Amino acid sequence: MIHLHSLLRYAVLALLLITFIKSLVGWLKKNEYNAGDVKLAIVQMIFVQTQFLLGIALYFTEGWATAPFAEAMKNDSSRFWKVEHIAGMILAVGLVEIGRIRTKKLKVDFKKHRNAAIFYGIALIIIIKMIPWEAGRLF
Repeated sequence: MIHLHSLLRYAVLALLLITFIKSLVGWLKKNEYNAGDVKLAIVQMIFVQTQFLLGIALYFTEGWATAPFAEAMKNDSSRFWKVEHIAGMILAVGLVEIGRIRTKKLKVDFKKHRNAAIFYGIALIIIIKMIPWEAGRLF
């Protein structure tokens, strides 16, 4: 499961990056928010939610949920997994969800693109920051 979670991050990053860039261009050029944009946002949301569910399952099966908090805070790697990674990812998933819901409710196309670009862009930054890129923190 951890290998799937590690591999799926690239699909999540690619989809978020594509959606962010497409929304940013749509906002700046005042493009129509069309059916393709809606479908891309749905696919992105499915991948983000799947990745999140895998991460939650790992959090509990790898013992991070039950690890003593005080002990975890003494070690950088343990603190990252017990607190920082999951908190950042919960925030990013929340931003993706809120961004999609708010985008659906807006009526003006450039505002839909603006909303999506802002929420997806912030989520993308958080996810990039919270991914364990160093070889020592991959697994």
